Amino acid sequence: MARFGYTFSGGAPVLKRYKLRASASTKGILVQGLNATTGQTQGIDPVSTTAGAEIVGLTTDTGVYTTTQSSTMTEGLVTVIVNPDLVSKWLMSGTTAGGGALLTTTNSSSNAAGTTVTITTGDPAPNSPTMVDGTMVCISGANALQANNPMALAVITVGSTTNAVDTGSRGVTSVSGTTAVATVPYPNTIAVGDVFLVVPFAHAVAKLANRYPILTTNLDQVRANAALAAAASGIPLRAVEILWDSPSGTGTGSPIRINSFVLMNCDDHVFNHNAAATGTY
Repeated sequence: MARFGYTFSGGAPVLKRYKLRASASTKGILVQGLNATTGQTQGIDPVSTTAGAEIVGLTTDTGVYTTTQSSTMTEGLVTVIVNPDLVSKWLMSGTTAGGGALLTTTNSSSNAAGTTVTITTGDPAPNSPTMVDGTMVCISGANALQANNPMALAVITVGSTTNAVDTGSRGVTSVSGTTAVATVPYPNTIAVGDVFLVVPFAHAVAKLANRYPILTTNLDQVRANAALAAAASGIPLRAVEILWDSPSGTGTGSPIRINSFVLMNCDDHVFNHNAAATGTY
């Protein structure tokens, strides 16, 4: 499930109980004040995988909506973190249904410039879905993020120099069917067999036309195997930072592939509305 990360103000989460207009069967999901499909405004309901408007906040429990009268009925209510400055923490999934390991790319062509990763046959194509303006992180090879040092600056050996400081990640500035390219080079040659993760997210991303994530089926994780979408086709969240876990191995059980998060702030909050769908502030 998505969870409270922090607030920009440094404050504690503010919790409110709200009436539902549809069941919220999974906790740690976003709920919205306006349903753009039905036009409903009374009560709140979960966003979909690709649409949400007038976000109220992040749920901390579940609730069942019913219109059936009963002497034992329980009104459908759900608890919501309503801070507009909430930075929520979302697990990145490599699958549509959620819970899948992030997909790997194994470099197949040596690049002395340290800027170009070339996929191996069977790896995801960097341009479909596009990962441009996203992030690549090296998890195996001379440029790898250092094991057991998650979310910190890593020390990477550059020739005989051992005090170079590097995060192991780079912004993806261009893509093709076989390559993902960074403008800022890695300190070492990208060698054949080096392994990378490439995700569509980047911290503090500019106001791009396609900037919003797609959620997994259960609505409680974000899809790292899908391109970011336009305002009308994605969830109004903007990445603040990426938290990579330790790259202890490259298999499907590697912590960095199954336990890495993107932290995001809402771009269209009912209590701090900025008309994200129209692109105005």
